[in-house]
Amino acid sequence: MAETTYTYSISADIISDKCAPDRLAQEVADSAIVTALEDVAVGGPPNAPDPDRLDVVFKAALSAGDKTLLDGDTADPAGGIIGNHSGEPLLEATSVQLVTQNETEMVPVLTDPDHRLIAAMESAAGAEATKATHNFCDPCTWFQQSVREEDETLTDSGDGLRFNSTHENWIDMYHGRILDDSTWRNPQWCPQAPAHKYEVIVEVDGVEKTMQDPDNRIDGDDMVVDEDYYVDYENGDIVFREDQSGNTVTATYSRASTDDGASIWKLYPNAGYVLSVVSAEMQFTTDVGLKDTIFRKVGIPDVPTPGDFYEVAAPSYYMTMQQAIEEAIRNSTKVPAIDETSARGSKEYQQIEFRYSRRSAIAASTGAQIWVGLARDKVLTGGRLTVTFHFVVDEE
Repeated sequence: MAETTYTYSISADIISDKCAPDRLAQEVADSAIVTALEDVAVGGPPNAPDPDRLDVVFKAALSAGDKTLLDGDTADPAGGIIGNHSGEPLLEATSVQLVTQNETEMVPVLTDPDHRLIAAMESAAGAEATKATHNFCDPCTWFQQSVREEDETLTDSGDGLRFNSTHENWIDMYHGRILDDSTWRNPQWCPQAPAHKYEVIVEVDGVEKTMQDPDNRIDGDDMVVDEDYYVDYENGDIVFREDQSGNTVTATYSRASTDDGASIWKLYPNAGYVLSVVSAEMQFTTDVGLKDTIFRKVGIPDVPTPGDFYEVAAPSYYMTMQQAIEEAIRNSTKVPAIDETSARGSKEYQQIEFRYSRRSAIAASTGAQIWVGLARDKVLTGGRLTVTFHFVVDEE
């Protein structure tokens, strides 16, 4: 059997007006054509070059059915495989050396016809998540080390409206002081949330009363008829809409601890998971005053004995803002104040970024945690300073 050549015009017969011999050969091989393909050539013979010429060479003449599959028995344009050919070249498989934290290996990759690496942006394996610390300028946000007070009897300040507790700095999980405050107080979405959910419960003569709606409170609106009180979190007071003189007022609430370590915020995975930190940022209002040293530690609490903290990595201490700025990989431009006079707005901000080329992986089974806190638990001055962690969570 003699080789048989079928010749076409790329511009006239191929709808895409281009031809990639490697892809066309693959398309023929993947089709139902029975006769074996010998070659696909573009450009004509050496003695008569023609860039528009396409020769498809088979080891023998095609049957009528194979010919129909190849070109649809039509021309200008052709049908079948020839007419519908995309003209896009196949990607080329090759290998590159991949160096990871623990080993070096050869991995397959794809390149285009010019041997450029074909890459696609993909999310890291696992679920991506973000958590931010409490505000180190505001002890009413220091929730993780907070103390729960149950059914404390409050004292009338003298006007029948404001009742005082024995503790200041109640934890406020209602008015947007903490990122994801609604999540932190909901065990359904946050397994680390306590059963009490940081709720404030106020009773008058044993009857629970209704707190002012947080949206109304943050806007400074007066209480309406179905709202009984609001909380003065800083002073630890309850302020009623109506006179409660002579009544017994009790409150259940969470407050910032006064013990050592009150300012510590902890990041750790839920049981059965491993948490890998990708990057972190420190953001702060430009009026912040660093009245204490900020620290970041990675270790295992209560090892080797209760109260100890076994560090598994070198800690970071920021006695001055210059130290934090110098360690950061990037300093952002300032974020201007937004509606600064409103409780919903913000002061002028600065943000600095810390990125980790080797992710800090923390497995729940090890008990390891990341701690961020203030060395002496001294509240920073100014509007706000928090640290945000971006991480990926996988099953162990």
